[in-house]
Amino acid sequence: MDAILRVYDAMSRPVITVTPQSSAEHAAWLLAEHAIGALPVIDDAAHVVGIVTEGALLPPGGLLGHTVAELMTAPVLTLTESATVSEAHLVMEQTYIGRVPIVDARGRLIGILSRRDVLAAALPSDAEIRRRVIDRVIDLGGEVYAATCEHGAVRVRGCVELRSEIAMTELAIRTLDGVIRLDADFAYTVDDHRESVHG
Repeated sequence: MDAILRVYDAMSRPVITVTPQSSAEHAAWLLAEHAIGALPVIDDAAHVVGIVTEGALLPPGGLLGHTVAELMTAPVLTLTESATVSEAHLVMEQTYIGRVPIVDARGRLIGILSRRDVLAAALPSDAEIRRRVIDRVIDLGGEVYAATCEHGAVRVRGCVELRSEIAMTELAIRTLDGVIRLDADFAYTVDDHRESVHG
């Protein structure tokens, strides 16, 4: 994971929130509607005063008549936008929490960082994967005519000197971090398979 990547660049936003006065039914509806596991609870100044989770919204006797203030967890651990993703990951591991609200210098909520966000930040971007593919082919003595990457799916067209180098080049690309699928089309200048058969 890139130690200098800030949580500001990895966090999810905008954040779906509730207030302490929100009904428990409303909070439960938001969780279900947006398929999320928790909601930050904010005051009128957008300061985080608590967090309400799926588990908390299952009180004995049901939700009717309950407010978020009754069911939320408080106080809540937050991180500032300048914290690194590596620091956030360490905090999550040490405190066994799955998400951390992110606040600005004034303590106002601006985002939320989940384990999924940390995982996504640990993966190379499509642009980085494309650059690595091109570098790998060139390092092996080949040429790249075109290369694209979308969500880890790489398409590359190029040329190598020997036909026997195609399989080695494709294997070298497949083993790069972040490459999930490869569609390769390599031409060659010398058919050493034919030469070995007729030699």
